[in-house]
Amino acid sequence: MIAEEQEYATRLREELADVAVRASAGQVDTVLRQVHRRRRDRRNQRIQVFTAMAVVALAVAGAFAVTTAGEHAEPARQVDATTPMAQWPARGELAADKDLVARAEQAWHSYRQPPRGPLKPLFAGVSPNMSANMVVVALIAPESGQVAFVTTPIRVNRPSDPRDRLLVRAVAPVTPEQRGVGFMASRPLPEDEPPIDQNAVGMALTSPAAENGKVYTSTIDSQSEPSWPTTVVGALWPQYEMGAGAWNSELRVQFRGAASTEDYTLVTGVSDDVDLGPVALRRAGAALRAEGPGVRQGDLIITPNGVVGVVAAPDGTVDTRLSELAAHGTVGVAISRVPGRVREVGDHAEFTATGPGDFGEEQRLVLQAWDEPRLALTFAKLAGYEPHWLVARTAGPDAAENVLRLGKPGAAKP
Repeated sequence: MIAEEQEYATRLREELADVAVRASAGQVDTVLRQVHRRRRDRRNQRIQVFTAMAVVALAVAGAFAVTTAGEHAEPARQVDATTPMAQWPARGELAADKDLVARAEQAWHSYRQPPRGPLKPLFAGVSPNMSANMVVVALIAPESGQVAFVTTPIRVNRPSDPRDRLLVRAVAPVTPEQRGVGFMASRPLPEDEPPIDQNAVGMALTSPAAENGKVYTSTIDSQSEPSWPTTVVGALWPQYEMGAGAWNSELRVQFRGAASTEDYTLVTGVSDDVDLGPVALRRAGAALRAEGPGVRQGDLIITPNGVVGVVAAPDGTVDTRLSELAAHGTVGVAISRVPGRVREVGDHAEFTATGPGDFGEEQRLVLQAWDEPRLALTFAKLAGYEPHWLVARTAGPDAAENVLRLGKPGAAKP
């Protein structure tokens, strides 16, 4: 809980005590969620005016950086849902800035893991988020099967300059038929000004033919779209408070006429120092096993919706008991951060608070993995009190979503 919320919580509880009003379980936290949401909305509204000014100014600066804007612009062509990513037209208000794109290509070629073959720009533009502003160039290397997000250093409450030094912020593996790609970085680069509240920042692109796209994360209760202004169709600018990352978020792409979204995992930033990778879950008799590169004992098996379990044996066997999560971090209630423990009772699980604080039904239970604040993993919701708090898990062993393994940060990789 941030300091402002703690002050609100203290005042609410003091006032309730003074007037002898009985507050139902979770009532204070309901108010806190509203306070937090309004605080975020007010901050968004305050910066939108500055954002619009910055986008205009940087677009003008980009125009001066090329001889003729239209001369280098990619010719328009028909794009449909089957168009491979390497054939998407370059988007963004700075896509015509030939010098910017060339410098981004050089930055990737100079990176510790350079791409193979020719590069093609997918996007070049300015983040509309002034609390973590950056110029982003997305490049695809079809031969390598990769997309790199090359950016200027983050600037806080002031616009970034396209002429600033360019840095590789994230590199994502892609397939030709993939129709969305993105990243979420939880740690800044050394050249960045640290984002406000140590927020996680990212960027995602959907196919130009997509009807809609959003970045989902299980670390927040309200999934309303942020109100960042943008004029580029298919460019998304997620920014969430500490705890969010590629380990609990995904890109969801909707096409007209499709019954469901296409969901893509995000990649971490190059500075995140997190061992994260895809796995498949397989049944072997009564056992559940995680299979994939790098799986090792002690890894957490997760989806964007929550924790499935822990790898308990060298063969990838997964222990899905929620009671075992406490051995891998701190368990507690989201927002109010009331600590507690979970125990298995027959065919269900129960939560017991081990510290003071208010909480109520439908609130999320979170594992702060390895006591790292940026690794907040939802694993269940409180489902009623009879006579203990019952627990409903958010990601079961038969999860069909994108499944990942998360290794302990800093541990030697296999």
